[in-house]
Amino acid sequence: LTSERYAEPDEGKVIRSVISPPLRTDGDRQALWLGLRAGGLDLIASDHVPDRLSVEKRMPAPPFPQISNGAPGIETLLAVAYGAGVGSGEIGLERMVDLLATTPARLFGLPSKGAIEAGRDADLVLFDPSTKRTVRQADLHHTSDFTPYEGLAVDGSVRTVLLRGQPVVRDGIFLGQRGGGRFIERTPRPPTDG
Repeated sequence: LTSERYAEPDEGKVIRSVISPPLRTDGDRQALWLGLRAGGLDLIASDHVPDRLSVEKRMPAPPFPQISNGAPGIETLLAVAYGAGVGSGEIGLERMVDLLATTPARLFGLPSKGAIEAGRDADLVLFDPSTKRTVRQADLHHTSDFTPYEGLAVDGSVRTVLLRGQPVVRDGIFLGQRGGGRFIERTPRPPTDG
């Protein structure tokens, strides 16, 4: 997705792309990949907001400041990051894991998360990079009724998700219990000189 989406004549497509940070030009995207490779940028995240076209992204469009800012993206984050990053050679697999799990856990003060080690929570995602698929809203599980990635060809899919060592997703089927999460108090980070 690039900022060219904002020039679409279809106002509905434009509204779906009102996100933070905003979509960028291809040149900006290349600079972001450089920052991710070189270590100047710390993580890859989604601006996940499960808006619905009939409610938060409705037409006719309200004045710009009243348009809900965000789009669904958490379910597609791993496959999109893998394809655009690892699959295209922008970053390696270990760097992707660092950007999506290890560094965010460290930055947010979550010492039981972000690594596979004794004493950690054993939250794992088993990802099969060999599958090929096309992102379709009908296949996703979020409460939104659209995806900005509709029709995007991606490599890879999540096969299993473990929460504290227990399977909660297997082959796209949710196996967990509602309310199975738990509050984790953050460990404060020391201030930095900068």
